[in-house]
Amino acid sequence: MRTLLIRRLAPLLAVLAIAVSACGSVEPHAATVNSTDITSKSLNDELKLIKGNKAYRTMLESDQSQGGYGLPVTGASKGTFNTAFAAQTLSLRIYYDLIEEALAKKGVKVTAADDKAAATAIKTQLDGAKKGLFASVPADYRTRRAH
Repeated sequence: MRTLLIRRLAPLLAVLAIAVSACGSVEPHAATVNSTDITSKSLNDELKLIKGNKAYRTMLESDQSQGGYGLPVTGASKGTFNTAFAAQTLSLRIYYDLIEEALAKKGVKVTAADDKAAATAIKTQLDGAKKGLFASVPADYRTRRAH
């Protein structure tokens, strides 16, 4: 169901991503999830981080059967990003924010053990795609994705 929802939202988010990039100086937010802003800068920083890590980018661009998205990260022009990939990245950020909000409303606290388990799961997934891939991802990004 989550995949279906993301696929249905992808065209809308792609248009949103294009609109945001076209008027980035006017509106600094790529999206607002209830009261939480996802800034255009943080989304672009994440996309640049992914683009700059060849091993991670290759894994993400791989076929879905290999754990990837099956989408190119880069766009047709130099310095641009593939719109579908950018929309997918933004969709995931929105999805994660909604989950965090729902957990907070229910009073669920994320413990250090939860963080450790999430980091272990991410390490297993990335290193399963390519040995040492987890270590090639900057520490602050690994920590953010584990939350």
